[in-house]
Amino acid sequence: MTDKFIYSVSSYKNGELSFNGNAQFKSLLEPTDERLNECFQKLGISYPKFFKMDPISKTGFLCTELLVKNNAELIQIESSQVAVLVNTFSGSFDSDIKFQETIQSTENYFPSPGLFVYTLPNIVIGEICIRNGFKGENLCLLSERPEIDQIFVTISAWINSGLTEVTICGWIEVKNDQSHATLILVGKDKEKRIADFTKENLRFYFTESKQNNI
Repeated sequence: MTDKFIYSVSSYKNGELSFNGNAQFKSLLEPTDERLNECFQKLGISYPKFFKMDPISKTGFLCTELLVKNNAELIQIESSQVAVLVNTFSGSFDSDIKFQETIQSTENYFPSPGLFVYTLPNIVIGEICIRNGFKGENLCLLSERPEIDQIFVTISAWINSGLTEVTICGWIEVKNDQSHATLILVGKDKEKRIADFTKENLRFYFTESKQNNI
């Protein structure tokens, strides 16, 4: 019997934001960056830095906003007890390509500091934590598909340690002008559960991510 539970699930797929399976908003704009910007504006968020972020950070940011918005207790939890775990395949690949374009030409050589800061696959975690003040454990996993076993073991260890009360975990993948993310909020309060925290349920929520390894 599990003593950890899934509280909420947020997702984003190519313009559509959902919370616990219910669509919140869908943008039909092109390209990806414009879709993400419209979703941000529709959520009524005031955070100018969003527009400077790369697509993977924007995607994780929006899904986290839905979790925070619908779980008011998150802002009351000690910041050091909120952990974040992100699993991705392509990581910062899109930003890497764009940055490379700024340095590959000897005639137009102009390294972009604004792009360089986003050439780390874990920058999405940094943006999520800065926005919300989270200071707990964090981990970025790079793999071809969601590492269900590693995610389960890591989160279980964090929460069992007593130093982590809740964890935001998920799969975020952005590549070739497509983006998909599923973020899950996990904790020990049974009254908040929508599902038990098990490998099977993690696999269920990440199924679409596995099938859309974009």
